[in-house]
Amino acid sequence: MSLTETANKIYNIECPTLDIGERTGGTGYIDFIKSSEFPESFRKGIDKFGRKFISFRADIHYANGGINETLTTLFQRSNDYQHLWMAAGDVPKTKLLFDTIGGANINQLELVYNLLQNGHVNLTEDESLEAYKLEPFIKIAYNYHNPEEDPGFKPVKIVLKGSNVLEDGTFVVSV
Repeated sequence: MSLTETANKIYNIECPTLDIGERTGGTGYIDFIKSSEFPESFRKGIDKFGRKFISFRADIHYANGGINETLTTLFQRSNDYQHLWMAAGDVPKTKLLFDTIGGANINQLELVYNLLQNGHVNLTEDESLEAYKLEPFIKIAYNYHNPEEDPGFKPVKIVLKGSNVLEDGTFVVSV
């Protein structure tokens, strides 16, 4: 599936709408949305320029039990070009899930789709840090420690905020 098809698949997931009105960030990014604006796991909308966006809250879980909270807005960079999607947020107040310098890649979009559909994504391969271009604070925490000496700083899963784990291990996503 192409990047554009995957981005559209993400945007077409059923969830409440977030009306951001005429607001825009200083560089044109949608980088001002705060978690207090939506109690659910994620919301979507269209900005004043006609660009699609979806904001979601997720926790990154580490092998040592540590957790980092993230709030990421994934948005279409231009209303007349559907192939470039970026991640932004109210940095430094919130942490982003991943880095999209140059645009989101297909691995990142598939990660978001799976996260929103399933409520969690297990990170089982070391290369997932590179493939998903996880945000630098994650890589710094992981790379600062020698994984062979201290494997606890390895991110092991990403869980959508508000997801509930049932007794059989399945996740229920609340939107």
